[in-house]
Amino acid sequence: MFENKMLVYYGSYNLKYWLELIINEDICLPPYQRNFVWNPNMVIELYNTLSKNYYVPPVLIANYSSERKNLILDGQQRLSSILLCFLGIYPKNNITQSDDSFVIRWNMSEIVKIIKEKYRGREIFDNRDKIRKDILDTNRYISIDEKEFLNECQDKNLSKKILLFNDKKLYEDVLLGYSYTKFNKPNEQDERIAYANIFKTINTSGKTLSPMESRRSLYWIGKNSCINEQFFEPDFAKSIFIQDKQLDFTELLSYVAEFNFTDNYNVAVGYKIVEKREKYFEDFIDTVLLSQIDDINKGNKNSIFGNIYQTMSYNVNDNIDSIKKNIKERFIKLEELYKYIKKENKNEDETYKNRVEPQIYFFGAIHFIIFKGKEIKPCNQLIDELNAITKDITTNAQNKKGRVEYNTLSSIRDRLKKSIEVYKKYVF
Repeated sequence: MFENKMLVYYGSYNLKYWLELIINEDICLPPYQRNFVWNPNMVIELYNTLSKNYYVPPVLIANYSSERKNLILDGQQRLSSILLCFLGIYPKNNITQSDDSFVIRWNMSEIVKIIKEKYRGREIFDNRDKIRKDILDTNRYISIDEKEFLNECQDKNLSKKILLFNDKKLYEDVLLGYSYTKFNKPNEQDERIAYANIFKTINTSGKTLSPMESRRSLYWIGKNSCINEQFFEPDFAKSIFIQDKQLDFTELLSYVAEFNFTDNYNVAVGYKIVEKREKYFEDFIDTVLLSQIDDINKGNKNSIFGNIYQTMSYNVNDNIDSIKKNIKERFIKLEELYKYIKKENKNEDETYKNRVEPQIYFFGAIHFIIFKGKEIKPCNQLIDELNAITKDITTNAQNKKGRVEYNTLSSIRDRLKKSIEVYKKYVF
């Protein structure tokens, strides 16, 4: 007999109640959610749509029973914008923009934290102006009547209306729908797989997820006993950008992992086309998450990456807790080395013009520190050699047609080899 594992409920709440759910953390973002990507004009347009009582797609909430959380699977941009409009503010720092993208290194959890620390249990509408002042005083936000915000808005008068809006009427009268899903018989693994896949396949009304953003849900599906999302995307790497895009740390790991397993610089064979490489990265993630310490001696004949524990130079007799601790220590060493390189190069902004520099800095470091468990001696001579290679590659990157070859497999393999050869001299 067919059994419906998932139950789905539908309804709507007024905007005031949505704000209370956010601030009280009755709903929260899953660990694989992306940051805020709506520009000022999109925020204003949502307010305009809501104020006219036009249709806005419902928010999708999922009950994650094992952690007693209600996760926002779809609707982060809408709910964040409602919160920003209510306070009449907009995040101003760490914004990068190009012709086709807009990235803000921020999500609404930051505001929730500020409100919780000082206004827990207090009525948010009665304290709106005080909350707004406290948040603006952090110097992380601008008022939506400031020039920096208005320049991005097609309807500048509308942003002023939002700022002057002081009563509860719109927030009490306007409804935003939801669909709420939960398992009939909760099981942590079923919930993880179902919710991660729902998130990955959703067509949102806003901007399409980038491959890296979509990939984050995979880190959450079947956690390896020693490895979690911090392995694929460590916190320190999240602040590193190549132009307007966050550094893809999983990409770096994938190439180095295959080299460590095969001892061959000719990595990613069959993935010459850039669009197909996402499958290569997803295969790497699957291999890592499915690896078990007990299977080291068996290897993994079906993978070009091998068993991750074997690739990282562990053996079957190593204790799980000691491996977990050691992996963390390896990443701390990698972060310390990168901080040294960044300091010596005076690159506090951590934004690079192209892929060459971060690949040269990280390929060899990941190989020896993360996969071999070695230490690297930080010194000016190492920095000079890395920078000389970077300069040489960048200078000679022009091909005969005048294009810059930064993302071809041949150029990536070349950087992988050169970076490892340099770092090899400084291993101790």
